[in-house]
Amino acid sequence: MSRGRLLDEIALALDQAALKLKKNASGDYRPDENVERFPTWENPSSPQKASKKLTLPALFDTWANHPEQKAQAPRTISRYRGVFDALDKFLKHPDAHEVSTSDIRRFTDALMTEGKLEPRTVKDVYKAAISSVFNWAIGKGIVLHNPATDVAIKVKKKPLLRPKELIDPEAFALFNACNSIPSDSAPRTSEAAYRWCPLICLYTGARIGEATQLRAEDFLNDAGVDYLRITPEAGTVKDGEYRYAPLHPRVIELGLLAFVRSAGDGPLFFDKATRRNQKAKTPQSELVARKITAWAKQTCLPDTKLTRPVHGTRHRFMTVARRAGIDPQYIEAITGHAPSGQNSHYGSFDISALAREIRKLTAASVEGHPVEFHRKNL
Repeated sequence: MSRGRLLDEIALALDQAALKLKKNASGDYRPDENVERFPTWENPSSPQKASKKLTLPALFDTWANHPEQKAQAPRTISRYRGVFDALDKFLKHPDAHEVSTSDIRRFTDALMTEGKLEPRTVKDVYKAAISSVFNWAIGKGIVLHNPATDVAIKVKKKPLLRPKELIDPEAFALFNACNSIPSDSAPRTSEAAYRWCPLICLYTGARIGEATQLRAEDFLNDAGVDYLRITPEAGTVKDGEYRYAPLHPRVIELGLLAFVRSAGDGPLFFDKATRRNQKAKTPQSELVARKITAWAKQTCLPDTKLTRPVHGTRHRFMTVARRAGIDPQYIEAITGHAPSGQNSHYGSFDISALAREIRKLTAASVEGHPVEFHRKNL
């Protein structure tokens, strides 16, 4: 089409539009017969046509199967899948393009009323999963909007009724419960996990899931220093980075390294070959961690106000390490907390230096006493 022809057509369309507006002004709102001569306009940069339905499970699978999600922890994928399945069922299998902010509000409100979930759970798990996947889909041009963006969920901070760490009598009770299990318990059994995992947590500040996924090859020796390696190669590590934690002489004395040497290669606290469902999403290390938590609650840590009893060992490690005068940068390096000082982002921490610091901890300070110290001493 020539430029002249184009200008003629534009002029004609403007005249027709002016005539239609004049009719409207005089009260004539009948359909404009000239509209039909124009083709329906479609934005070529828009996401998939509305005529092609995109289900919520399909949207989730697109996200989960994308190469960018390979770094996601398996339990994150599993948790998000559960959220999208629940949302799809609640909205009766909608088109993902048409899910509205109102839909998400109704869904989250129902979770807190009918489902009786805590607002924090709904906000940090359900809303977070929906928002994360939709934001990713916007960036890929799959959908136009994120329906969870303007959904507000007010979370009231829970009152803290007791210290997060294990206090002395609790640490004493946990240590004794672990120590009552034979040190030569067979590898890859519950007894071995009950014996060693809480002790590893007490003396390194490791998370319980980091302890349960340890392999024999994660126990190393360098220049006479025995230490363990916490690495994403073995399973989930919160920040996705490996770190080293020196072994305190006390846990070596209790027989940890002898146990490791007897185990052979591979995971120390579960057997991959005996898992009933090899396709299950939940890592075996997490299942073992749950068993340890249930065992600890039943045997030695009954206080219901201590909501995460085994995680209390990590808080305790921080407390006793500070009490022993260990510099915060060494505590952060051993436990894997984000460095608080700018200089901590440079270089690395020599294992011999970490071992020097860990030896400042006494067995009595870590393992506690049957009588609680006064709180001002903690």
